[in-house]
Amino acid sequence: MAVDGPPVPDNRLAARSPHVQHPVAVLAKHPGLFGYRIRPETGATFDTLITLVDATLRGLIIMAQPVPGIATSLVSASPFGAATAREWSLPALGAGSVATAFLEPDPGIKWDGERVARIRQLLSSPIPPYD
Repeated sequence: MAVDGPPVPDNRLAARSPHVQHPVAVLAKHPGLFGYRIRPETGATFDTLITLVDATLRGLIIMAQPVPGIATSLVSASPFGAATAREWSLPALGAGSVATAFLEPDPGIKWDGERVARIRQLLSSPIPPYD
């Protein structure tokens, strides 16, 4: 059973710093791991997604000095289709908002026990097979 789709080419990957290169490389090799794909109408790539999430989080870091507590403050919200409100940090809301703008469930992914078992195996491995 394959847990991923075809690799997503992105020529800008080589120019990224290591903290951005790794997640882009993982997503490019395993785009369907969690059953999501980039929304085709966005024209984006996984590099685009990671770059925007990174920029959102870096912006909060930059704001931390003039606005103490910005990264740790919590808001009660039920974003992204959640049924009940929970406490969310601004970094989580920001990163999640960017991700949901670009990701959608992949209709080509079949969720069954075998798939779930394979994903659990991949995620529990001390040495990720996708490095």
